Amino acid sequence: MKRMMALFLTLALASALSACGNNEPSAASDKNSGDKAVAADEELVIHATNYKFDKEEYHLTKGKTVKITFKSQGMHGLAIKELGVNLKRNNASKTVTLDKPGTYEIKCSIVCGSGHKDMVSKLIVS
Repeated sequence: MKRMMALFLTLALASALSACGNNEPSAASDKNSGDKAVAADEELVIHATNYKFDKEEYHLTKGKTVKITFKSQGMHGLAIKELGVNLKRNNASKTVTLDKPGTYEIKCSIVCGSGHKDMVSKLIVS
């Protein structure tokens, strides 16, 4: 009985680890990698380190198609909720068309430590 339980737990653990260890994005979950069929007018690269983004504000022009690329040192993510952007280290770019002017909040989407709540920036589209 103990051997069966040990075997079952070993198989369950191996299954769980193999599911969590895949760092490659699958084709089905690749919705944030950018649409390769849409050509970008420009690229915005946003860097994250030590609980901050590299700029407090990023300025772009309304009507442009932009490839947003995220580069991170550490465990950070990038989310712009209103634009449907949610980037992580293994899924680092998305192409979006900026149809509406306004100020969009950029947040870290991964709880990264004590400075996480302050990891905010702005994307200003005019």
